[in-house]
Amino acid sequence: IATNKICGAEALVRWNRSGFGLVYPNDFIPIFEENGFIVDIDYYVFEQVCIHIRKLLDLEKNVVPISVNFSRIHFKNGILPSRLKSCVNHYDIPTSLIEIEITESAFVDDDGYLLTILNEMHNNGFKLSMDDFGSGLSSLNSLRKLPFDVLKLDKDFFQTSSATKRERVVIANIVKMANELNMGIVSEGIETREQADFLKEINCPVAQGYLFAKPMPAKEFENRYC
Repeated sequence: IATNKICGAEALVRWNRSGFGLVYPNDFIPIFEENGFIVDIDYYVFEQVCIHIRKLLDLEKNVVPISVNFSRIHFKNGILPSRLKSCVNHYDIPTSLIEIEITESAFVDDDGYLLTILNEMHNNGFKLSMDDFGSGLSSLNSLRKLPFDVLKLDKDFFQTSSATKRERVVIANIVKMANELNMGIVSEGIETREQADFLKEINCPVAQGYLFAKPMPAKEFENRYC
């Protein structure tokens, strides 16, 4: 926020369905989570990100880290870390250029196995971020024991263009806590300059949202930022 420069991106999925046009995630992700197909979607997006980064590296373009979302479904078995490591090795991608996002709701039913998987990914060099922080009930307890590098502050904190005094106190103290824990913090859903100025005032280093850019095809991203 302080420099107004891009420092990362998030890979999003859209379904360009034949005969219907663009289908947004809220219309198909819940269904794919129910039938398990979300696992294939997540791996597909991850591999596309690896291909994209490899292409940029080969062209000696500017490359920023890209975060990729993974569903809670992956934590029903232990193959996620090895699958991700195998993919980055295949494309010869530095793990520092990929961030793994896991939504906070994945930790509600944690039976202890999640910690093992996260530690393995962390040991493989991936940066881990807790997505939608503050949207669930397990936030602070998860921070105490799970090896996350980044908090992504849920966009619901910024539903209005101007936060109330109470909301500002909550947001400011979450940012303060993250800074004291030496964690990165990203505020999601930023749409107004007033919101960005407030985040700069409370030393929140990074934000994403429509104020800066709307979701765009990979080629447009490459032309604009790389």
